[in-house]
Amino acid sequence: MKIVASAILVALFSAVNGRFLNAANPAMPVATTYGTATLSNSMNCGQCIGLGNIYCIQKSENVTATTPMTGTSQQRCLAATTTTDSAFTDATWSCSNAFVDRVYAKYVCQFNTAQCGTQQFFNLTTAQNTSAITIPSLTTGQTCMYKVASQCGGTAFTPSQFSNFEIEYVEYRAADVNPTNVITTGSVTSPNRRVQAPMAHMPRRDHYFYGQAGGNNIANAN
Repeated sequence: MKIVASAILVALFSAVNGRFLNAANPAMPVATTYGTATLSNSMNCGQCIGLGNIYCIQKSENVTATTPMTGTSQQRCLAATTTTDSAFTDATWSCSNAFVDRVYAKYVCQFNTAQCGTQQFFNLTTAQNTSAITIPSLTTGQTCMYKVASQCGGTAFTPSQFSNFEIEYVEYRAADVNPTNVITTGSVTSPNRRVQAPMAHMPRRDHYFYGQAGGNNIANAN
């Protein structure tokens, strides 16, 4: 995604099966959405992170795939208090505890085209540009993260259905992205990992998000 002007706003949308946060349906505790299941590799990425745990996958962050990793030896859901694990020191793994913000941490999750559709990046170049996002299917805790760039102000979204989904977002300006940021992927134990970006044109993992339109006012707790 090419950022061409400082006025661009980028929103990362994370849609997770569970709850929709709107005025008629006040936010429920996360445990109401995902329950209090015992930690296991059967948890999907969004459920693991949503319950405050650490999700690790033996892939790059935000890797595109056609099938989920659930239940395999290539993913782990670790307790939030975990300080040592082989995934933390293995560069072939990516873990959510590299990110400070809970929603941004879901960038670690796979983007499964069978569940999320084939398009992940959207660039709105003129005023009143629109795009449609179709999510074919999700199971509990699966996550689809989309990146939307706007060159004429902030983005907005209107869901076509209001049940069985949780929609979260973070937003940032082109001015929040330092073009000289170091780009890193892989394991998280390097002391500098959080001050590095996961991808070009995206903020560092320790970026402090805020809601310019009131959407994400509880910084980092979302």
